[in-house]
Amino acid sequence: MSISIRTTQVPHTSRVYSTALAFVPESEWNSSSNEIEWGNPDSYRIIKKVGRGRYSDVFLGVIENGKYPCAIKVLKPIKEERLKREILVLQRLARVSDVIKLYDCVINNDNKTHSLVMEYVQGVDFRTNFPLFTPREVQLYMKHLFSGLDESHKLGVMHRDIKPENLCYDKERDVFKIIDWGLAEFYHPQKPLNYRVASRYHKAPELLFEYTYYDYGIDVWGAGIVFATLIFRQSKALPLWRGATNEEMLQRIAEFFGKKELMNIIERCGCVVGKTVFDGIPNTADADFKQFINKENEEYATEAALDLLSKVLVLDMDKRFTASEALKHAYFKEEYE
Repeated sequence: MSISIRTTQVPHTSRVYSTALAFVPESEWNSSSNEIEWGNPDSYRIIKKVGRGRYSDVFLGVIENGKYPCAIKVLKPIKEERLKREILVLQRLARVSDVIKLYDCVINNDNKTHSLVMEYVQGVDFRTNFPLFTPREVQLYMKHLFSGLDESHKLGVMHRDIKPENLCYDKERDVFKIIDWGLAEFYHPQKPLNYRVASRYHKAPELLFEYTYYDYGIDVWGAGIVFATLIFRQSKALPLWRGATNEEMLQRIAEFFGKKELMNIIERCGCVVGKTVFDGIPNTADADFKQFINKENEEYATEAALDLLSKVLVLDMDKRFTASEALKHAYFKEEYE
């Protein structure tokens, strides 16, 4: 059930990279006017299955002519436009070092299955990896993440599903990749978009109250939730706020920040949330991240880390740090042994 009664929403333009695609040929971003050249899968061999998702199964493979490893993402039946958009996104981001590389697009002519052949990175599941990170490794991880996001945003691309499962990190080699661009979208100012993106725990507030004129800031909020998970050493790598529904997520966020500011933002965006959603929640709250500090995480949750967190987890999308601003923060200048 929808939690928002959508009225006439107020269009919004990102304060950064709003014209990133203004002079880019339409063929590089418009999936409806683009045809993909599909190759032959015979050059690749599947070794074993290494992952699965809602829209694909992922296999470790090899490129036969040189026996180089690769990841083969075998796609389940999805809309052609979405498939084309993911390919166009990966092609546009080909030179971004912290984004997974696309090698080839192939089709099995026997069963008409489409696959994306991609760079393979030997990563470790975040539930295993996160608890083992040192403060320095957390810093490196977040620097990679914000760098990858900033470079993608510069090119006019939003990931729209930032969460630990979509971040692959080989800490032994300090190799980091943002993966799974299946929900990604090209940003065009004041163009309404589908708000049903991102995973619930990592949704920015504007997605939760169903605003359609969001921008790159939804990726920054998702990165902030990942950062909070890392510095507060949440058991089982759980995110900061949890709710069984989008409505509960809005309530948890309002309890932390106070409902007055959130309600003002919802009204400013031209959205209307059900009258009872915020019942019993105070108008104002301390919004103090220090409440999450304990003996186990105090080494990670430094003053600079908390200050950065307070600037990326901001309700107002106009005041939320950009990825570029996050990279310039004092937290990334802290020295660790």
